[in-house]
Amino acid sequence: MQTLPTENPQSPQPGRSMQLMDSRLYRTLQQIARWMDTYYLDPIIGFLLPAGIGDFASAFMALPFIFFSLFMAKSLPLTLAIINYTLWDILIGLIPFFVGDVLDIASRPYRRNLQLIEGYLTGDKATRQLLRRHVAITLSTIALCCLLIWFMIKATLWFGNLVMDFFSGM
Repeated sequence: MQTLPTENPQSPQPGRSMQLMDSRLYRTLQQIARWMDTYYLDPIIGFLLPAGIGDFASAFMALPFIFFSLFMAKSLPLTLAIINYTLWDILIGLIPFFVGDVLDIASRPYRRNLQLIEGYLTGDKATRQLLRRHVAITLSTIALCCLLIWFMIKATLWFGNLVMDFFSGM
């Protein structure tokens, strides 16, 4: 007797996956990944807008990825992984003296997020195992990232005040 394969309730059905990959929003995600990582728009925005503003501004481009993973693919582990990579991108970009902008060139979080979504939709076993295994770790790193981002903002404000006090005393 032949048994039917069981569907994972966490994964979209094969036909649904193809619909999602043919959707306008998915094509938009591909364009965002291309512009932000291939054409280096992410580090350019971080470089042009001062004091971390560019890093937060470019992070808004991750919102469609989060929306897609949460409401279209309906995967909480995938959504947490995307949020995690986005927060790490912000943190890297906040490193002062243009070091963060240089490191931002190599990080490519939008490509990584798109690869996670593709792996999830195509049923790639390695991607699915990674997402399932690392949910607790992802939650921990999101908390750590938020704490480090808060620290970097405080340090930037402190340093900015120090510089302003120095130049106002001249």
